[in-house]
Parts: sequence; structure tokens; C-alpha cells
Amino acid sequence: ALSDPSRSGWPYVDLFHVAGALARRRERALFIGCGAAVAPRQFATLYPGIWCDVVEPEPAVIGFARQHFGADEIPQVRFHLAEGASFMAAASASSWDVVVVDAYDANDLATGIGSRAFFATVGRVLRPGGAFAFNVIGSLELLSKTRTVLDAASSVFDDVRVVPVMTADERFDPAAARNVVLVGRKP
Repeated sequence: ALSDPSRSGWPYVDLFHVAGALARRRERALFIGCGAAVAPRQFATLYPGIWCDVVEPEPAVIGFARQHFGADEIPQVRFHLAEGASFMAAASASSWDVVVVDAYDANDLATGIGSRAFFATVGRVLRPGGAFAFNVIGSLELLSKTRTVLDAASSVFDDVRVVPVMTADERFDPAAARNVVLVGRKP
């Protein structure tokens, strides 16, 4: 919302806080995908003192967040112009308490995001007791993109939860495309 940049209007963004709640500490968070920088703003507001790294490969997206949503006013946020998987691969082990992934190129996941190798890297960069939230747009059917990403996450993390985003009056349909947030924690 232009009047309140900490409100997204998209319920899946609020579900990223499940990872914040599961994490043992909330000192550092990594966001793969910038958008309007709503999630980093929410984290900076709800977890005072947290440092947030936001990684985005498109300079226009970061520029949009800065120009229209005051992203540079968010305390303790650093923006990195880079591809998310490569940025994490180059990072030190145990760097973040929370990793949030919301990275789409048009209608599909960004390159290198969502594979087993990607989640192995998430596991490496999370501190002990850290947690991740990963937004997938897809159905809950067995042969869906959601299932592929869930299988990749489950190959690294023992306990991955699937949270489909639904409205209160919506009838559940596993074939319906929707935002699905996967959440997991490192022991």
C-alpha cells in the first residue's frame, strides 16, 4: 500500500513471519527477491535490531522499491544487486537466522531457485536454529511445481511445512494455483 509500505495486501507475505517465529534468533535475515521491499520492512519493524540483506538481480526492481516505497528508509537493510542462488553460494556458512525466498522471473521461479542444491545452500547459510520461508506459486497436486520444490526442501530439512494461502470462504481445491509458503527449520 502506498499509504503504508509495511502492508502488502498479499497474505502470503505475512506468512514469512512463521519463519521469523520459528527461528531461535532474529538478528539477521536474508531476502531473495525484493519486490516493493514489504517483507524486509515488516521484519525491521517487528524484530527491532535485525539486519536484513535483500538480494535482487534486476536493478529496476530495487529502483522501484526505493523510489515508490521508500526502501532506503528501512533501518539496517542492505540491497545487493545479484542473483539469489549465486549470492548465497558465495556467502559464509551460518550467516543468517532467517532466509525468505520470493523470487520469480515473470511467472516462474528465478534460475537456480528451488532445487536440491539450492536448499543445501540454504541449510549451509542458516545458523543453527534458523528457519526459512519459501513462496511457491502452484497447485498442491502430486506432480506440481510446489511438490518439486517441497521434495527438494525435504531432501535437506527434516520438517518442512506446507501452508497454502486461501481466503476464509474459499473451498479447498488441490488443483487450484495459489501461493503456497513452505517453511522449515534447521536444528
